[in-house]
Amino acid sequence: MAADMRARARWPEFHGAQALGEVARTALALPALADDEDWQLSAIAYADEALLREFYDACVTLAGGALRIAEAG
Repeated sequence: MAADMRARARWPEFHGAQALGEVARTALALPALADDEDWQLSAIAYADEALLREFYDACVTLAGGALRIAEAG
């Protein structure tokens, strides 16, 4: 994952608001958990791999952009 973030940090364009919006969009698309549920078991049982991959990609893009900003500052 660290290699993904560093690679994305070198992308020529980073739009922070857009990246944050993608993280929010995919996070909100994940199923809600009841307060008494074990979130780890629910995450393991959650079958929509495509949505989980979108969420992962959005998080890595956001983190890569944050690294780029931190290294530049």
